[in-house]
Amino acid sequence: MVGRDRQLAAVTGAWTRVRATGAGHAVVITGDPGTGKTALVESALDAARPATVLRGRARTIGPAPYDWLASALDGHDLDGLPASPQALAWLTQRPSGQRVAPGTLLRAAVDVVRHRVGDGPGVLVVEDLHDLDPASLDLVAELATADNLPALILITSRPPKGHASKVLARLSAATRCHLGPLTPADTAELLGATREYTPETVMRVHHRTGGNPRWLSELMTAVDSGELASPTAPLPAYLAALAAEEGGEAPIVAEARGDRPGQKSPKAAALDAFARGHYTRALAAVRRWHDATTGAERVEALRVRADLCVHHGRADVQHRLLEAIAPRVPPQGRVAYLTSLGLAALAAERPAEAVGWAEQALDLAPEPEPDALTVLGRATPDPERGAALLSAARRYAAARRDPIAFGRAVVALAVVRASGKDAHRVLEEAAATLDRHGLTARGGPLVTAAVLASLTEDPLAAEERATARLPIETDPAERALLTAIAGRLAFARGDHDKAARMRERLAGSTMDQPRVRREAQALDGLFADPLTAREREVVRCLTEGLTNQQIATRLGISVRTVTVHVSNLLRKTGTASRTEAALWAVHQGLHT
Repeated sequence: MVGRDRQLAAVTGAWTRVRATGAGHAVVITGDPGTGKTALVESALDAARPATVLRGRARTIGPAPYDWLASALDGHDLDGLPASPQALAWLTQRPSGQRVAPGTLLRAAVDVVRHRVGDGPGVLVVEDLHDLDPASLDLVAELATADNLPALILITSRPPKGHASKVLARLSAATRCHLGPLTPADTAELLGATREYTPETVMRVHHRTGGNPRWLSELMTAVDSGELASPTAPLPAYLAALAAEEGGEAPIVAEARGDRPGQKSPKAAALDAFARGHYTRALAAVRRWHDATTGAERVEALRVRADLCVHHGRADVQHRLLEAIAPRVPPQGRVAYLTSLGLAALAAERPAEAVGWAEQALDLAPEPEPDALTVLGRATPDPERGAALLSAARRYAAARRDPIAFGRAVVALAVVRASGKDAHRVLEEAAATLDRHGLTARGGPLVTAAVLASLTEDPLAAEERATARLPIETDPAERALLTAIAGRLAFARGDHDKAARMRERLAGSTMDQPRVRREAQALDGLFADPLTAREREVVRCLTEGLTNQQIATRLGISVRTVTVHVSNLLRKTGTASRTEAALWAVHQGLHT
């Protein structure tokens, strides 16, 4: 039940309450087709193992009165049930001709279910409530609100309409579990159960299936059987026919029906992939764009390629590209070029230079340039002014309908605002904004900011967050950064094997972006530069909370020497503060 732990816990918790109190309770599980409603019920039944289960659903050939009860009783012994032969004949859909009043039938149906449950506790499973006939819906409503019925009632339904919607509205005390799409991380976990895929492939599959477990499972089965070369390959005929017939909102359904948009130009394909955070695909597309055009368009393609270098950690290539096109930039492309220079300066951690380029771009632009405002907002040392500039950048990008600039501004604004106790809330809101605009994959810097915000107070949570992002992080530079951080945090808590695996992933990297290089070197240092005997003494003092003066007095050395040792400790352990270094020492067993 990947991605459904919370819902499964809610159902099993409801079963625990029914067993403890003997009082009935209903759980309503809603979701679109293929989201795993039936799978959730199966998992709950496996966990609960009730002695009595009554399970029914609507007939596939069209609804008939008491479909649910008739299917629940099908194959069971009917002897001894508390209902007249005439009522039982109608309830099991074998009418003898003699009619029974509707109210009498409903009471008989409730009595039959009570008899089957007995002293309980039991489980009643009502599948596909949205398809049930009115008599069955009335019965479900009666059972869900009945006194002294020791049963858990599990109701599954697509978003209901009409009478079914009214029945669910009556169940105000029921536990509600809605199954939405899986997250990209859930998709990565399911795909990774059988094969290893790149983050770009994971995100493409996630978009293709809309996070729907049914279609994800179908793609995986087709790959395993050899029907598909990869989960991103064109659908085989049988799967296309199935998706077209089943319907739903997943993009795979529109794909199966042939509702594809027209072929994108190389430029449009490159910019779309860039906007959505599919940076490797964007780089390939921008090369095709470059090869397919000439003149000013070719210069523009090279500038966009330079911007992509930020996400691939290649400051050297970015610099060469921008230098090469400088004499060929046309007047109408000058603002964008100056802005690209500002982005490059930011990536190289030269904020003063970035401010200069951004201000030149804004002076030259006939209207506010969102990306130039973003550069200026990120480079300014004043957080309040930076936030104001980034808010303006976000507004102008939204008004211009520029998804690349909008994504940059949303991320940058959140990172600037993420401080103190509100840091995680600010970052989560920004991630939700990216999700709403189809820019989910651009959220890597938000995860990195959340990891850094958790380093001191909860390093284990920070490590887990960084590690969980790796299978879906489509930004190679951000992925390298998170890999190095996860590695040094694993090392700090004593998991040297994991740290070594993270270090191996970075081996041979050609990224020269300063922040990536620093983190990678810090991880390397943990393996290549162990603590000296004196540094071990100092770190033990840190675990006791001693100041530099107190450490100097205890060890008989100068305060200046202690300061040098503490600085070396932070470098060697890959920690950012005395507190982190002390926690590292505790995990390493150096505190005693």
